[in-house]
Amino acid sequence: MSSWHTQDEVDAVVRERVSKQLRKDIGTYDGTPAAAKEILRGLAAARMMNIDLDPFMDALADKQRHLDSDAA
Repeated sequence: MSSWHTQDEVDAVVRERVSKQLRKDIGTYDGTPAAAKEILRGLAAARMMNIDLDPFMDALADKQRHLDSDAA
């Protein structure tokens, strides 16, 4: 049996999926251009959905600092 969902319900599910994937992509970021490209796609999608980008930007900055310190 199928059910109908409101646009708000659909939007909430999509926002959660985008946020989850973006957190995953940032968590596994290794500094490669391909990984950076996926993160940029996720940030663009999140911005289009009016998702607060600050937590993602902070996590990405922390990850980059970690990668930079490992390389030094």
